Amino acid sequence: MDSYPTATQPAGSALSEEDACARRTIKASSRDAMALKYAAPPMGLSYNVVHRDRHSIVRAEGEPTLGEFLAFLQDLADESAGWANKRLLVDLRGVRSLTTFTEHYAVGEAAARLLKHMHRVASVVPADRITRASEKTAQRSGLNLVVFTDEGAALAWLLA
Repeated sequence: MDSYPTATQPAGSALSEEDACARRTIKASSRDAMALKYAAPPMGLSYNVVHRDRHSIVRAEGEPTLGEFLAFLQDLADESAGWANKRLLVDLRGVRSLTTFTEHYAVGEAAARLLKHMHRVASVVPADRITRASEKTAQRSGLNLVVFTDEGAALAWLLA
């Protein structure tokens, strides 16, 4: 398993060795490529990346604005372009904002444009937030993206 350097963790938190990976704070106004930080509520979004043999997993959490989330997608696109794995699971169950249909539509549009180099993208969201707007928008634009509420089902589809 490949992994990226880990940022300094906040006091009292620990990542398992399996999930040790890069975490970045994404802010719409600035992105400092040299600093790996954890997001401090209520600002932004933090995420980590874990590479497996056949896929990569991104787990995101926070309360990003739409602009911050789109900046995250751009960073993810930049990073993933060089990955050996072209199958991606994006776990968004820790994202506590972006609840409207319009925001989901914008996310699907951006994902299709930015992640077109990926073969398959599975998105995992809370059951009470599923609209399928991002899925339909991304698929119409050519991205093989499916939204799930269960990580096991997402992995089964991703690796099929």
